[in-house]
Parts: sequence; C-alpha cells; structure tokens
Amino acid sequence: MISQCSYPNCYRTTDINLSVEMLFRKGYLRVVIATGTLALGINMPCATVVFSGDSVFLTALNFRQAAGRAGRRGFDLLGNVVFQNLTTAKVCRLLSSRLPDLNGHFPVTTTLVLRLFSLLEESGESPYAVRAINSLLSQPRLYLDGPAFKDQVLHHLRFSIEYLRRQSLLSSQGAPINFAGLTSHLYFTENSSFAVNVLLKEGFFHELCSDINEKTSSVLRSLMIVLAHLFGRRPCREADQEYIENVVKRSPSIVFLPPLPPQAARILRQHNQETLQIFTTYVKTFVDQHIKEDDCKLPLTGVEAGGSNADVALAGTLPPTRVRSAFVALSGHGDTFDTISDLCRTTRGGVFLEEAVIPHLDVYPDESKTPLNACKRPMLLVVFYANKVLTHVTQICMISICTEM
Repeated sequence: MISQCSYPNCYRTTDINLSVEMLFRKGYLRVVIATGTLALGINMPCATVVFSGDSVFLTALNFRQAAGRAGRRGFDLLGNVVFQNLTTAKVCRLLSSRLPDLNGHFPVTTTLVLRLFSLLEESGESPYAVRAINSLLSQPRLYLDGPAFKDQVLHHLRFSIEYLRRQSLLSSQGAPINFAGLTSHLYFTENSSFAVNVLLKEGFFHELCSDINEKTSSVLRSLMIVLAHLFGRRPCREADQEYIENVVKRSPSIVFLPPLPPQAARILRQHNQETLQIFTTYVKTFVDQHIKEDDCKLPLTGVEAGGSNADVALAGTLPPTRVRSAFVALSGHGDTFDTISDLCRTTRGGVFLEEAVIPHLDVYPDESKTPLNACKRPMLLVVFYANKVLTHVTQICMISICTEM
C-alpha cells in the first residue's frame, strides 16, 4: 500500500509518480490512496475504485475519470466502484449528471504574448527561450483548421503586440516595461489584469489614494468597489423590473454591485474603445490580405445565397461591408461597431474572433446588459467594511479571498 500523503510535497516528482504508476501496473502495489490526481493523465487500471468521503472537488467529470480506472482490459469483464461515506443523493447526482461541454478557445491570448516577451527578455534571448517560443508557436494544435487558421493566429499575434505597445507594456524593442510584470503575473485573471494596468497607467489609483489619510473610510470603500468590479465578476441572471421590485428592493443585502466611480468607468470605457479600434483594424487587414471570396454562405447550413449577377446595383442598395457579416448588414448595419461584443458576434465568415481573448472589461449599463452580482466573494469585502466588522480575523479572511481569486 502507498498513500499520496506518505511522502512530502517536495519529493513528489515526476520520477516518483511514474515509479508508483509502473509498480501498480506490475502488481507490486496492491492499494494506492490518492486525491483527484488519479482522475486525469495516468495509466493505472485496477479492479476496484473506492470513493471515500465527500468533497467539493468530487464533480461528475472527476467521478467519471476516476471511476474509469476500474476494470482492467484483458483481465476483468467488469470493474467495481464503491462509495463510502457519501449520501445517496450525492451518489445519484454523480451517476446521472451530464458531463460539461467541451468548448474550443483561441489558442493565443494577449497575456501569453506578454509572457513570451518576458521570457525572452529575462533570459537574455537565450537559445533555450528562443527554441521554447518557436516550439510553442509551431504546435500543430494551433493550426488544426489548416493554413488559413495559421495566418489568422499569426495576424492575431501581430495585433496583440500592437495592443501591448499602446498600453505601454512593451517597448519599441520588445522589452516588457512599466506594469508588465504585474499584468503577466495576474495571467489567470485575464482580462481583469489589463483593466488594472490601464487604471494604474492613467493614475486612477494614485489619485484615489491621495486622500487616504483624510478620507480613509471613503477611499477604502471606493477601492473595494473597484476591485470587486475587476475580479470575480458574476453577472446577475435576472435584472428585469419585476425582479428588482420583488427581490432587490426588499432584500436587506446588496444584490447589485454598486456602480464604478465615474473616473474609473470613463477610463475603462476609453480603453474598450481603443481596443475595439485596434481589433476592428485587425479584422479589416486580415480580410484584405487573406480572404478573397464573398461572404455569401449561410452561417449554419453553408448554403450559398444571392444571385449570379452581383454587378447589378439597385436603387437604395446598401454599400458592401468588409468586416461585418453580409447577412447582418441586411438590417442596415455597416462596418461601425459599438462594442467588442458587437464586433465578435457579427464578424463576417472566414474570421474567427473570440470575445474572451480580446483584452477588455464591459462596463454596465452601456456595454453590458446585466448588472454584476454583489452576493459573491469580492463584494463580501465591501459588505464587511460597510458593516464595520473588519476585525483582524476578517482582514486575514479578506487576504485569503483575494488570494484565491
């Protein structure tokens, strides 16, 4: 028997993990006790899998993956799955829950580009760093859709660099500058990390905290509200007038997140417009350079629409669009976009543009249709402060919450 807790973290190396995996397959280890690490990325078939005790990490996906170890090919006709100290309701939920959908994402993000430049700069452009970057950008999975998608990835890379230059995160020589270290360190919070950078760059936090000694309470509350808008954002599922009257106004708690300070909202809106301009230009140049065919196929069926004589101009005919889908343009829309969401949703065929990888943060109510939910971890900080319960223990909890976000 071997337990995952039987040796310290510092000794849990790849060699040890591979040794345990090999010994278990050979039959020298009869029982292995582990956490969710047995769910993914290993080859350890066994006769029986036991789930001992409940956990928030025991999801339908982890259950299916770990339970799939039961039943050795060529040895067992059936595998055994045993539940210990789990409620019947949880077991039924694990057995009947559907697996989450698999969604593809654009392979290159702006934060990834910034981190690659940081790697190159901090290593002194060492051969190892150059090989690592070339290897990453030449991965076959980046170009699964063929040469056309490869051109789009490289084009996206070029405009991501343009964005980083305009945000003063890269110098003209490609060296990370200013708040590039902070932004790349917060890579897991993209796009919130870029919002923090633009607020720092425009001096919002400096101006806000200049009165910290005279208006401590007001400054701290404003700071908490801004951070709650940037990190851990959760839109409310309901925001209609009936919900506001029956739930929001009657609730003793804060349901909707208070609005951003006007200056912060103005800076973020201006940043979103600059980003929209950059990526609208990105789509225009990509279409001009790489897409020659007309956008005349229906999005879902692929059926070609339109007449054969395209040179005939009728009275009142709308001018052709280069960026927006021709089918959306039938409603009178041109190549002028109001928001980044509008750009991504209505871009013409042949261009894959994912809203999640464009560095922006929607501001309610003009760029986002629903307010943010205040009953989440970031807003709890504001509630704690408003109720003046920021004891030493609460401050420690706040630090823990921010660390997890």
